[in-house]
Amino acid sequence: MKIAIISVSICGKKIAQKLCKKLEQDPTIMYVKIFHQDTKNTLNSIFSQYDAIICIMATGIIIRSLSDLIKSKTSDPAILAIDDKGINVISLLSGHLGGANNLTLKVSIILNSNPVITTSTDINGLIGIDELARKYQWKLMDTEKILNFNRFILNGEKIQILSQNSLKYLAYDNKIKKSYLIVDNIFNIFEYVFNNTVLSENENINKILLKMEKNDILAVHNSDFLIIKPKKLVIGIGSRKGISKNRIINSINETAKILNFNVDRFDYMATAEVKKNEEGILDASVQLKIPLEIISMKHIKNFESDQIHSSSSFVNKTFGVKGICEPVSLIKAGNNSKLIFKKTAFNGITIAVSVSI
Repeated sequence: MKIAIISVSICGKKIAQKLCKKLEQDPTIMYVKIFHQDTKNTLNSIFSQYDAIICIMATGIIIRSLSDLIKSKTSDPAILAIDDKGINVISLLSGHLGGANNLTLKVSIILNSNPVITTSTDINGLIGIDELARKYQWKLMDTEKILNFNRFILNGEKIQILSQNSLKYLAYDNKIKKSYLIVDNIFNIFEYVFNNTVLSENENINKILLKMEKNDILAVHNSDFLIIKPKKLVIGIGSRKGISKNRIINSINETAKILNFNVDRFDYMATAEVKKNEEGILDASVQLKIPLEIISMKHIKNFESDQIHSSSSFVNKTFGVKGICEPVSLIKAGNNSKLIFKKTAFNGITIAVSVSI
């Protein structure tokens, strides 16, 4: 996540500096920049350049400055409001898909402030379909249906989540059980839909199901449906020689914990060609049942991306590349992928996580 912090007062600037220092230490935060100047002009120039914008000022100033910039919940950045005393942290815009609610909780802990979240599903202890998608890195194919599906959830009606693949990682989230019925490992999703749902009443479902790809997920409520595409999540791994399997696994589990989901959500592990015989990495891949991709040194050397956030003089001197875990993760995740967990050291192991777009 790329974050901008805007302040207008001396007190606000002090809060911004404290926040910046703390957020830069967070492996899920890629970049933080402070702006201490005119709010409206600053927002106009940076609105589309950041994933989240934290405004330390009165909400009235923020709303008036944003009025001509807001377009869609699928593209607008997360907007947070903080008062000059740092008493309240308010999730103002893009609470779910933009991650404002999650960031509000994080910032409130740093400042020891009161988090203010007003989205209905959250305050009722439920997970909306858009928040589910944000948390587990899913892409909703028809965002116009979010409101209806969340209304069903608020009414106490369960949404069926159907998949031909395993969705084991959802089983660890107790909140999901309140609103969703998970049916995974379906052998024939076409047959299942027509035998176990009322979607046959929807005349478009035949065409839709035939176009679904193997990894796609189907959210169903009565005769309404929503197609979901899970994004590819890749763990990039570097390590010193001879690191044990258990230490690799512990590091991956810790990474998953920081990202707030279970390790079963990861699709691939990736490492560099020079690590292809590291038993700890190979055995961890087998035990966790996460396929391992070996990336050639030539591919890493030729890889260029503005997503790379760190380099190692030791790795450069030894192997002739700036780093391992970040580039291999991005390469395996595919074109235009982005880091969601920058290079982090775990006692001889380095890990980064990338997601496909």
